Amino acid sequence: MIDFINKIQKDLSNMQSNLEKEADQMVKKFKKYMKKTNLDKRKKEIEKLVTKKYKSLAPMVKKYVSELQKTAERTSKEFESTISDTVENAKATIAEAKAQITGTPVKKKAKRKKKKTTKKKVARKTTKKKATKKKTTKKKATKKKATKKRTTKKKTSRKK
Repeated sequence: MIDFINKIQKDLSNMQSNLEKEADQMVKKFKKYMKKTNLDKRKKEIEKLVTKKYKSLAPMVKKYVSELQKTAERTSKEFESTISDTVENAKATIAEAKAQITGTPVKKKAKRKKKKTTKKKVARKTTKKKATKKKTTKKKATKKKATKKRTTKKKTSRKK
């Protein structure tokens, strides 16, 4: 009987140690799972915040990019015009230098001033042109009528 009790005690102590090990393993697994679920929740919350911020910032970014493109186009046009002007000036100075060397006079080209045109200016010009065309056609018509009246009056006065 004592042997039996000793065996039971050993078995119980083994079972207790095994249960403690399994409990520790279960606790570790549970903690891992909880961390993972917390991470997933946090990940979802962060994604929501990022999408909200993106939606609020997207129009501003689009506006900034469009303005940046417009300024880039303007500066490229200005750059091209300055390059063409410098090339023309360089050609003129080269021609002057050649003329000084050979002793022949150089014909200078009149410098042209480039006017900046915008859509509003173009629209104004077209409306002005249309208005002036209407006025000139009216003037021509009134002049024709006036000349017809004058000629008829002169003819009648000559007959007398």
